[in-house]
Amino acid sequence: TGSDPLVGTVTCQTSLGSGSTSGQSYTVGIVVSNYYMSNSTTEDSVIVVAQPLATNFITGGGYLINPTNTAGSFAPEAGRKTNFGFNVKYNKSGTNLQGNINVIFRRGSSVYQIKSNMLASLGVKYCNSSLTSCTLTPTAPCTTNASSACPIQATFQGKANLNDVTSGTAVSVAGGLSLQMSLTDRGEPGDADTIAITVYDGNTLLFSSQWDGTRTTERLLSGGNLVAH
Repeated sequence: TGSDPLVGTVTCQTSLGSGSTSGQSYTVGIVVSNYYMSNSTTEDSVIVVAQPLATNFITGGGYLINPTNTAGSFAPEAGRKTNFGFNVKYNKSGTNLQGNINVIFRRGSSVYQIKSNMLASLGVKYCNSSLTSCTLTPTAPCTTNASSACPIQATFQGKANLNDVTSGTAVSVAGGLSLQMSLTDRGEPGDADTIAITVYDGNTLLFSSQWDGTRTTERLLSGGNLVAH
C-alpha cells in the first residue's frame, strides 16, 4: 500500500483436486519469496475443494474465533483461531461413509491438528426455522438446499488423530480418539451457519470448541461456509 510499504495483498493461482471422495481439505500457509519468509504454522488456514453433489453430502471450511468457554485437556486458546475443513459423503450404494476432516487450533506456543478419515456415522435432518421440528426428509416447501427458513442439521462421528504441527511436520500426540461434530447449515452465504467440534480420549475430554458445562454447543462461524444436502 502507498501508506505503508510493509503491507500488501498477494494472490496465488493453483489447481487443487477434490480427491477420490468428491472433496479434499488443504492446509495453506503463506510465503512471499525474499519478502515474507516466516512460514509460521500459527498463520495457516484450511480450505476445502468439493464437487457440488446434491444429496448425501456435507462439506465446509472456515474458522472460529475461540470463546472463553472452550474446554478439555487441549482446549483451544480463547481469542485465537480454530480453522477447519471437512467433507463427508456416502458412497453410491449408501453403505459406506467417505471423506476427511482437518482441524487446526492454537494453544500457547503450539499448533495442533485434529485429522480423521475414519468416519463412523452421518445423520442429516431437515428442520423448520426455529429447529423445533426436524424430519429425515425435507417437507415442502423446503428442499435439500438449506435456507434461513429451512435449515439443515447434520451430526457425524469418527476416529481421529491429534498431532502437534508447530514445526510444520506432524508429530503424533494421540490416536484412536473419538471425534464428534454437529452443524447447522442456514443457507448462503454461510454467515448464519454454526458448528460444534468435540474430541474424547475414552471418557476424557480433550477438545471442545464451546462447552456449556455438560456438552459442546454449536457456535456461529467467524468466517467460512457449511453446506449440507
